[in-house]
Amino acid sequence: MSLSPTLLGVGDVILDLALPITDEEFALLRLPIPRGQVMQVSSAEQQAILTHFAPERLTRHPGGSCANTLRAYAWHGRNAKLLGLAGDDEAADCFMMALQKAGVDISGIRRIPGHATNCCLALVTPEGERTMLPCFDAGALATGDTFQAGDFDDCQCIHLEGYNLRHPDMLQAVLEWAEDRQLRLSLDLSDVSLIRAHRDEMERILHSHHFTCLFANGSEAREFAKCETACEAISVLGTHADCAVVTCGAQGVWIAISGNSPFQVPAVKPTALVDTIGAGDSFEGAFLASFYSGATPFEAAQCAAAFAAQVIALPGATLPPMAPLEESNAKVTPAQSVQ
Repeated sequence: MSLSPTLLGVGDVILDLALPITDEEFALLRLPIPRGQVMQVSSAEQQAILTHFAPERLTRHPGGSCANTLRAYAWHGRNAKLLGLAGDDEAADCFMMALQKAGVDISGIRRIPGHATNCCLALVTPEGERTMLPCFDAGALATGDTFQAGDFDDCQCIHLEGYNLRHPDMLQAVLEWAEDRQLRLSLDLSDVSLIRAHRDEMERILHSHHFTCLFANGSEAREFAKCETACEAISVLGTHADCAVVTCGAQGVWIAISGNSPFQVPAVKPTALVDTIGAGDSFEGAFLASFYSGATPFEAAQCAAAFAAQVIALPGATLPPMAPLEESNAKVTPAQSVQ
C-alpha cells in the first residue's frame, strides 16, 4: 500500500451554523436534551431559535463529522474524497468550495435539485461545548443505489460516520464494496443518542465486518460498552477493531490494539479554548493520516492530539494555517508522518 493512501469518506454534507451562547441564553431555550448532545430539528425550529439572536453572532463553516475528518486528513498532505448528498442551493456551494479549498476531492458529492443542503445549528456554550441541532433534507435521501462501484476506484481506505446508520441500505452497499475490495475501514460512533437508537445494528456491523480503526469520545464509548469509565469502555471497543481510540478531552486519549491491554496518551494543552466544534473529527483525520502512513497508534495519537489542540483554539471546525505551528510540547507539519 502507498505511504499516502487515499481515504474515501462517506457521510453527511452539512453546513454548520455556529452560535456562541451564554449559559443563561441556553437555559432560556429550554431544549429537551442535555448540553453537548444532538437533536434533529426542522428548518422552522432552527429559524425560531435564531430569531432570538443577532445575525452577526452566527458564523458558517463546512461541517459533518466525516467531512471534517477528511479536511484534517488532507491538511496533512494526504488524498481525501467525500461521498455525500447536497442540495441545489447556496449552502452547497459554500460547503463544496470550502472542502475543495482544503484539498478534498468533491467529485463524489451528488447534488439533488429541489432540495436543501443539510444544516446544523451548533450552540456553543462558554466552556466550548457544542449542542448540535441538525436539519436534514437532501442528505436524508440516501439509498442503496445512491453510489456506484466506480465511486470506490482508486481508494485504499474508507471512513464512515455512525450517522450513516440512518441509511441502512446505503451503508450496507458501502460495506459490501469495502469487503469485496479488501479496503481498510474506520468508523466513528458519532453520538450518544445515535448509539441508543441503533445499538443492535451497530453491534451487528462491528461483528460482521473487519474494522481497522474505531473512534469514540468518552460518552459514546461508555454508552456503547455500558461501562462507567472510559478505561473500561476502551477494553470493550478494542475487541471490535485492530485499533480502538477513545478521546476524553483534557483527560487525554485511551487506545486499545487488537483487544490487548489499553494505554493512555496525554492531551496537548491548547493555547486558547474557543470551542470544540470539529475537534474530535480533526483528531481522527490527523490520526489516520499518521497511522496509515506507518506511525504506531501511540505516535499517531500524539500527532493527532497536537493537531486537535490547534483546532479548538480556532472558531468552528477551522483548521490551522498550513504553515508549521510549534507548540510548547508538540509540532505538527503538513505532509509529515510520524515514523
